[in-house]
Amino acid sequence: MLARELRQAYLSFFESKGALRLPSDSLVTEDPTLLFTVAGMVPFKAYFEDRATPPRNSLTTTQKCLRTKDIEDIGDTSHCTFFEMLGNFAFGDYFKTEAVTWAWEFLTDVLKLDPKDLRVTVFEDDDEAYNLWRGLGLPPERISRLGEKTNYWPANAIAAKSQGPCGPCSEIFFDTKPTEPFDTDWDGEGSRWLEIWNLVFTQFTGVGEGDSYRLVPLPKKNIDTGMGLDRTAAAINRLSGPFETDLLRPIIADLETLSGKTYTGTPDAVTDIAFRRVADHVRATTFLIADGVTPDRTGRGYVLRRLMRRAIVAGIRVLGFGDAPFLDRAVPTVVHVMGDAYPELADRQEYILGQVRAEETQFRATLRRGLSLLDELLERGALTGAEAFDLYQTNGLPLEVTQEVAAERGIEIDRAEFDAAQEAQQRASGKGNKATWVTGDDDLKELLRSLPL
Repeated sequence: MLARELRQAYLSFFESKGALRLPSDSLVTEDPTLLFTVAGMVPFKAYFEDRATPPRNSLTTTQKCLRTKDIEDIGDTSHCTFFEMLGNFAFGDYFKTEAVTWAWEFLTDVLKLDPKDLRVTVFEDDDEAYNLWRGLGLPPERISRLGEKTNYWPANAIAAKSQGPCGPCSEIFFDTKPTEPFDTDWDGEGSRWLEIWNLVFTQFTGVGEGDSYRLVPLPKKNIDTGMGLDRTAAAINRLSGPFETDLLRPIIADLETLSGKTYTGTPDAVTDIAFRRVADHVRATTFLIADGVTPDRTGRGYVLRRLMRRAIVAGIRVLGFGDAPFLDRAVPTVVHVMGDAYPELADRQEYILGQVRAEETQFRATLRRGLSLLDELLERGALTGAEAFDLYQTNGLPLEVTQEVAAERGIEIDRAEFDAAQEAQQRASGKGNKATWVTGDDDLKELLRSLPL
């Protein structure tokens, strides 16, 4: 099943259950605590908190999301900055019975997944969820009772005596290695079991403090679920990761044509890592600019600029792109792949191309200057972490580039010294760009438990 078919199947299924399909909200969220939309429920926070009235008490969406907490991992076979979150939501409408039953129906009847390839987790005290899964035919060994660190929203809410709405969750996992012996002693996602869906049952509110703290049932219970489209499409098609799906593989194929190099899908090959990094970052770049973000030194624009520069560096140093800008040449493929679901990409394509060309042209000049200065410093046979930070801060030379060039000459950069210089600069400026860059799960903890990418 193609990813776009999975997207349509999900939305149509929940429409058939009475949900109103809404278009994706912007990546630029109105929530003042977040830079970007990091999960499907973010646009509906006011509905969950009963501060606004939804257009219908049952909704379904595919939401554009951006998380950058794992930016250093981008280039491996599984992580993405931009992704789509499929979700179904209920505000005082259906609750746990329907959420669990419909999830099972969608996976086994619509997607035709083998029940033997699925297992679930529930909160250790949530007998209702456990019994619902048992009633659907899941044997006890495929239902794991786990604690509030993994199966409660917010995580550890009870131990922390968190105030406000909270509740247990149930996560659904897919077996990526079905030929291996089944392991009943299991406590979470690993290399074999991939989380594909998280069902959050917001049924309590925490009140009181200290010994008087207690969970009070909510008069209006809510459902919040999330399924990562990219990773689920990869899993059910037995692919090695999201970069092999019809969402990202065409972008890599385009980069192969442009660079003249071949992508083999090898996890640790330097060239393949660069292909995946550029593909991810150009997709994120296209969506961010379409939603009104422009490269800048702070805030959302800073995140966009970092993504673009990481892609440009990988393209130049590894994929062999020469003096002419290349990133804009991959944008039309992103638009072609994603444009049916997100027509704003085609509507703003020329604007996106102009922004990408201008930023790459400017950065290439900066990069040449930075590399020239780096060469001069390395002639001494050493480079301090503080000097590496100055190259980054003043000349825009990414640390990873400095590290790679230095390593070629047998010189190692003191990362702790680099971090100390960066933190000192942030304290002096008050900008806190490092915090800006990692916006993602840390901000999300108070909003919802982490959902699958």
